[in-house]
Amino acid sequence: MVAELLDIKEIVEIQKSGDIAKAKELYQELLTEDKNNIEATYNLASIYKNEKDFQSALELYKQVIALNPNHVLSYIQIGKILQQKKSFEQAHKIFEMALSIDENNTDTLFEIHSNYLHQNEFEKSHKILQKLVVVDKDNPNVYRAFGNLYTLEKNYYDAIASYLKVSELQSDDAINYIKLSLAYKALGHKNEAVAYYKQAVELDSNLLNVDSELKEKI
Repeated sequence: MVAELLDIKEIVEIQKSGDIAKAKELYQELLTEDKNNIEATYNLASIYKNEKDFQSALELYKQVIALNPNHVLSYIQIGKILQQKKSFEQAHKIFEMALSIDENNTDTLFEIHSNYLHQNEFEKSHKILQKLVVVDKDNPNVYRAFGNLYTLEKNYYDAIASYLKVSELQSDDAINYIKLSLAYKALGHKNEAVAYYKQAVELDSNLLNVDSELKEKI
């Protein structure tokens, strides 16, 4: 078999190159020879998940967990599949299992935050983000999530404070400047709105048409 000539690292490189069909075939062949290969099982599951073959993906993620009950990433992926199926309560239970293995895992915490958002549980979402600030205080995605949540709540002052923190940590994020601009616009602060809109467009001209009113003023 072809897979016998390749080790797992070589198959991963084929997958990274974009030849997903070939990688999928090789993972399947490798697993016929080594059914307990966790990395191959997990990677094949992820291919199925991306293809939206959720049943096959779930079966393989569960196999990974059977081989390694502490495989946090598999729990996360199962939870994300359940989210896509709108099974938010079941997804939450799975994320909690992942969190019981690693209580400070940022990927798990972000997914729990996302799951609460899907259910409009904003107060619970805030609590998760507050924990993320403690766990990963220099991660711009934490403050970006805060900004998005405050925007949903129409709390534009706190949204602006969060987006400004993002800009401190990641100054080249054009989308963040758009969000700042729109938050200032919502408050009626036109000068700041125009300034940040201009900054966003300078970084990415494709954003010029996001807001026709602000476009005319830059």
